Amino acid sequence: QQWPARYQVAFNVEDGKFADVRLRQAVAYGLDKDAVVEKALKSAGLRCDNAMVSLYKWALNTDDTYPERDVEKARKLIEEAGYKADANGMYFSVDLDAWNEIPYSDIGIVVKDSLKDIGIDVRLNITEMAAWTDKVWINKNYDIAVLGGFQGPDAGGLSLRFASDGSMNIYNYSNEVLDKELA
Repeated sequence: QQWPARYQVAFNVEDGKFADVRLRQAVAYGLDKDAVVEKALKSAGLRCDNAMVSLYKWALNTDDTYPERDVEKARKLIEEAGYKADANGMYFSVDLDAWNEIPYSDIGIVVKDSLKDIGIDVRLNITEMAAWTDKVWINKNYDIAVLGGFQGPDAGGLSLRFASDGSMNIYNYSNEVLDKELA
């Protein structure tokens, strides 16, 4: 049985490094989505190439998808954002918060490994869910985080996560055009 949940890497787009869209794009290019499914989900899931769960094919926008993995393009975006790699090939360090339940902690490990390939040193911070909720969900005091949850089949549910005033918008994301589309 397939469950319509999605796991995602969330960025704090208001504060810190990931306020720069080029760094968010670099992570999108650097993330090994196949490894997330194979290693963290033990192949018990579907790769998701857009913001809607792949299980709901009728709701997918196949014209607007996440990019394929491209390590060189990711590194180029990081350099365009003004970072230079050190002697170890690392541009900068960030904290990734995940809670200590499977698959969240396993996804965190795969993300850490993926981002190392593009020159981002990830400090993995695995905590129990209450501490994660306080830090990430309530106080929005994070760089990147792993989260997940039920999604679909109503595409309108995306407004909870991505509308500027969405009750689940932990990213601090705001876009007037998207708000109009989700209304």
